[in-house]
Amino acid sequence: MSAPAEPSEPAPPAGWVRDHLANERTLMAWLRTALTFMAFGVAVAKFGLLLHVFGFDHPELQGELPPPERSQVLGALLVAFGGGLAIAGAVKTRRWARRISPGRDVPSERTLFGVAIATVILAGVLTVYLFL
Repeated sequence: MSAPAEPSEPAPPAGWVRDHLANERTLMAWLRTALTFMAFGVAVAKFGLLLHVFGFDHPELQGELPPPERSQVLGALLVAFGGGLAIAGAVKTRRWARRISPGRDVPSERTLFGVAIATVILAGVLTVYLFL
């Protein structure tokens, strides 16, 4: 006769997987939004440079064009805001994951937060790039 099976941890509630997948999709939405703000920030910064070059070809308009530094700062702020969104999304996702399954390991947590951290690092690199 074999030994009785050891009790395993109780099965998760029925909606557990669905809730975690929804939580992951929400984080991905936060990260997409963050990347969109970052891309828009780079575009704004580079558009200011384009206007500056345009001013060389049309000196009569140069006084009416905004200084390129203004676009550079606005672009960097948008990139930094995107990085902040990535952090906010990761924090909210972690909080909800802990509420969904208290005391359990959160599935794919390392991968999701690795992507969020990579997005924050990208925001930092882009911010530095815009001021070079």
